[in-house]
Amino acid sequence: MAQRKAADPALADTGPDGRDTLRDGQKTVPAQVDAGSPDTALSNASFSARYDRRQLLGQGGMGEVHLCQDRLIGRDVAMKVIRDGQGESALARQRFVREARVQGQLEHPAVVPVYDLGVTPTGEAYFTMKRIRGTSLEGILYRLRQGDEEAVRRFSRRRLLTAFSNVCLSIDFAHQHGVLHRDLKPANVMLGDFGEVYVLDWGLAKVSGAPEVTPEATTGVPAGRAATGIDLPESSSHTIDGEMMGTPGYMAPEQVRGDLSSVTARADVYALGVILFEILTLEPLHAGDRVATVLFSTLNGLDARASLRRSDLEIAPELDAICMKAASLDPADRYASAREIHEAVERFLDGDRDLMRRRELANGHAAAAAEVAEQAFSGGAGAEAARTLAMREVGQALALSPSHPDATRTLMRLLTEPPREIPEEARAEIEASAAQALRFTNFASAVAYGSWFLFALPLVLWMGVWNWTSFLLCWAFIAVAGVLNAVGARRPSRTLTLCTLGINVLLALVASRMFGPFIFLPGVVMLTGLGYALHNDRGVRIGALVANCLSLVVPAALEWAGVFPASYLFQDGRMIVTPQMHGLTFLPAIVFLCGGSVALVFTSLIFVGRIREALIRAERRVYLYTWQLRKLVPDEVQGAAPPPPPLPSLRVTRGLRRGA
Repeated sequence: MAQRKAADPALADTGPDGRDTLRDGQKTVPAQVDAGSPDTALSNASFSARYDRRQLLGQGGMGEVHLCQDRLIGRDVAMKVIRDGQGESALARQRFVREARVQGQLEHPAVVPVYDLGVTPTGEAYFTMKRIRGTSLEGILYRLRQGDEEAVRRFSRRRLLTAFSNVCLSIDFAHQHGVLHRDLKPANVMLGDFGEVYVLDWGLAKVSGAPEVTPEATTGVPAGRAATGIDLPESSSHTIDGEMMGTPGYMAPEQVRGDLSSVTARADVYALGVILFEILTLEPLHAGDRVATVLFSTLNGLDARASLRRSDLEIAPELDAICMKAASLDPADRYASAREIHEAVERFLDGDRDLMRRRELANGHAAAAAEVAEQAFSGGAGAEAARTLAMREVGQALALSPSHPDATRTLMRLLTEPPREIPEEARAEIEASAAQALRFTNFASAVAYGSWFLFALPLVLWMGVWNWTSFLLCWAFIAVAGVLNAVGARRPSRTLTLCTLGINVLLALVASRMFGPFIFLPGVVMLTGLGYALHNDRGVRIGALVANCLSLVVPAALEWAGVFPASYLFQDGRMIVTPQMHGLTFLPAIVFLCGGSVALVFTSLIFVGRIREALIRAERRVYLYTWQLRKLVPDEVQGAAPPPPPLPSLRVTRGLRRGA
């Protein structure tokens, strides 16, 4: 019996979709759609008693759709009728009947079922179908482009991709039954209120084995060389190769060329790829205000990577690959069927990433990163831009393949080999940090100068002032230096620093009249010079070094030259201090020298201790960063990574500040 069925193609089985299928050898072949003949009989029996026409739902180039009540069944249906002026045309009626039969025989959940076919009492051809409720994909994408909050909430990318996947299955179902849609676009996809997905408008469908029925009026596409650069017939009243059928921007290139004999299922695959691109980017792949512009774009081809058009939307590389393959210019490069697109989208939705594709993309980014990194390490004018580009390429590679060894090695080199020249951003941060340190130094100096008024001034008055001119100049310079440092604590500047340095030199010159240039004064000069030695401006550091040395040498030279009275007398192997500003009584002099010396030692140690604490914090950060980086690197790559940087030191600090 089995052999008899296989040998007799007239015997039919019931296929998995519930339709009759014929056996060809051992292969089950889906039954093909019967489009009917041009003179298919229509009946207008009992039309008025059955249908109650209520309102117009929509209209197109040839037909109108009305909401009706089917009194016989007791349900609302959508009735499509030929528009006024079209019904007299035998060709229009033929296309109308063809659409109803094709749509009616494609029994799939995504194809609106047809209930009835006939003519009205007034002679209009009609067919009724399920009344569906929902929103077209075109309307949804428009609302998403406008930033509609409700649309954003209801129609996530995942929901749209799921609906798109169902559309692909429905189109594959039609292809299996010998039907090409040829007019797929967002306007012909409907999302129902309860998760339904429908593919609408089968008016331009092509049925395998059936004669082509060419529309009397094209879809608004101008014919002729002016539109596409190829010769198209000026008349479209009969079926010939060269007729253009479809919607600009969604037609495959072979449809635009009008070569109907080359239009296969891959033309619908192309339209699906364009729709997917628009779902991902919210922009049409082929955009333009003029039809000719859109058609030229279709014929010439565009890069269909959605992420290239909208890098801000975080589009996965798997979806990029689907768009590129489906919307390829050459039909041979596209998916062989709509089901393959469905399966690719489902793999993405299920989290089954295309590891091979990701690895290929990661390899490309890693190779680009290594090449650009070499330019960064070599230095030069473009080193900073090369390093930035290398970091981006490494990031792309690791995003695609987190354990990619080549990308990881390049990342380790980029992170552990600093640029030869400090980048502008890093320079700005270093200068900001140096300014913060300078503000602290100025604040501490202002406090120190203020404390002199509380400590030293009473003791000098207690010892007795001999030279009021030197006394007044000394404390005037102390006051001015304190004010300048207080201002510098709020708004440090190079000019203010140099002015303060000059005041300190004059102050040292006058203060040498207290105990001479070699007692107590060197400690004060050393303490003030320590702050200048940490300044980020190399010119200030050199100036401070010279000025502080002169603060000690100049008073001594003036005394040796006889301009100033001598502060030291040498008799019988002894040095006698002869102050020129004040007297020397035992108790106030001892208190002054002891307290001042302790203050100098204490302040110096606090200042140096703060510097050391900053170095320790920097050292800990460097080693913690290195430790964290090594935890990110696989064991096999750690051996290739360079050792951690040396401990921070004053030499390192000087080098950084010199570079700043």
